[in-house]
Amino acid sequence: MEKFVARYGAAVTAVLSGFDRLVFRGTLLPLVWERGMHTFLARAGVRLRDFRQYALRTTEQLITRSVQEALNQHRPIAYVPNSKIDKEALARRLLKEHPLQRGLICMFRALEPCMTFEYHRAQDPAHRGLRLKTRKCLHLSVSNSNLGGNWGLK
Repeated sequence: MEKFVARYGAAVTAVLSGFDRLVFRGTLLPLVWERGMHTFLARAGVRLRDFRQYALRTTEQLITRSVQEALNQHRPIAYVPNSKIDKEALARRLLKEHPLQRGLICMFRALEPCMTFEYHRAQDPAHRGLRLKTRKCLHLSVSNSNLGGNWGLK
């Protein structure tokens, strides 16, 4: 945490710590609605018909950089084949196999249900555009350890 705050201190407005674990979940609400996604894409200079390529390229960059960080720290990356596997128990086992005092324990990769946008082509412009669709998406999650053995999944 100190390393992160030292590097990005100018952009940090507060630091939150806890005894056992902190879990943050959420969405970027404007991007969950078609209008919000249209606004984002317009500001990013992405045409709707280029959405698929843009989304695939951006996702690949995010995955590559995230996985690279785990590799740089020499931490295990585990694929979780189904939701019945206890990620907390798996993280504890990986911590025993790859001990450390503080930092990234491991990274999990899992296919899980999600909502994603898809561009629909149509002759009528009123029916053309982005639509939300339920799919399975690759989710990355990490488990971190702090001094004293406190750790949590994110």
